[in-house]
Amino acid sequence: YSVEGILEKVKGRLVTVENEYIARNNIQAQTAGKGLAQLYQDLKDTPEIGMPIEGDILNYIVRGARLGKMYINSAPSGHGKTRFMVGNACALSVPRIENNKVVIKEDLRKTVIFTTEQKVDEIQTLVLAYVSGVNENKILTGTVDAYEEKLIQKAIDIIEFYDENLHIEVIGDPSIATIKARLLNYITKFGIEYIFYDYIFSSPGLLSEFRDLKIREDVALMMLSNTLKEIAAENNVFIQSGTQLNDRWQKSLVRNVNHVRGSKAIGDKVDVGIISVMLSDVPEEKEKVEKIVEEANVPMPNIVVDVYKNRRGPLTGVKLFRHFDHGTCRVKDIMLTSSSFKVIDEYDLIEYEQSVLTFAEYDEMVVNFNE
Repeated sequence: YSVEGILEKVKGRLVTVENEYIARNNIQAQTAGKGLAQLYQDLKDTPEIGMPIEGDILNYIVRGARLGKMYINSAPSGHGKTRFMVGNACALSVPRIENNKVVIKEDLRKTVIFTTEQKVDEIQTLVLAYVSGVNENKILTGTVDAYEEKLIQKAIDIIEFYDENLHIEVIGDPSIATIKARLLNYITKFGIEYIFYDYIFSSPGLLSEFRDLKIREDVALMMLSNTLKEIAAENNVFIQSGTQLNDRWQKSLVRNVNHVRGSKAIGDKVDVGIISVMLSDVPEEKEKVEKIVEEANVPMPNIVVDVYKNRRGPLTGVKLFRHFDHGTCRVKDIMLTSSSFKVIDEYDLIEYEQSVLTFAEYDEMVVNFNE
């Protein structure tokens, strides 16, 4: 061998050792055709469509709450991030009352809500409002009428019967270590597949975790976001979280990751990134929407959602206009447009099976189950 030949031999042996022992858990390598036919057949048998969250058009855009994925909803303070999260958690885990009947989705799942600012009872009243359809303010002020009292009592029965499906935990001062430990506890101990973490921010616990390493705040936020995504992917669970927006969001009618507060890198690893704002706070956009609504003869929305990231989804860079009932955490999607406000009406909604029972039929179902 020449000197060069000897060096190439040694390098080749080192590369072999490196590939065998270094980062092998994070690397996948194979030919493109290996297992492809089986993958295609698996997708035909079980399409990559997750359980339904709130809003039929949003479900089409993101294909439901998909396991192994992480979704981020960013919004200004007071625009309903927590209520949006609670509504989605309830949609996955408990039935709800509509028109004096109990609507039960075919395959309800176990979920957990992690809150960083609210107390448990503050989440409970939101859950009760969602299931009953009675505005939370009436529940809080004790001003329900006789009919609403009946709905609330039935909702309490429903929530108690499906009690194991919806967990609530308060993490007042989260750090990455604490968050990871608590999430894995629910995944392994309770078999929970759907996790709602409210929300990604610079807590003292997070910043103190990296104080000695002198890591910047935006990097710490990125690491927290990456941790949530890794937990979702490695444990095949769905995670939804949220962030605040920076001060620039009102200066643009097309909102994207550049308007996320703290660290734009938060959006790098997520599978779905959306920004939700109230139309009343964007007068120019509201004026454009009013003209479209009048021509289309549809209800006036109060929320606009900009979809800036949608990995493996059919649409991105679009606007979803919806009516969000802050008092019950329920959503009705109204219309979909491009970023330039051109109406999009070519889409197929996902059909999810559900049962609609009268109160008497629901009570009979519960009795039969208990027996």
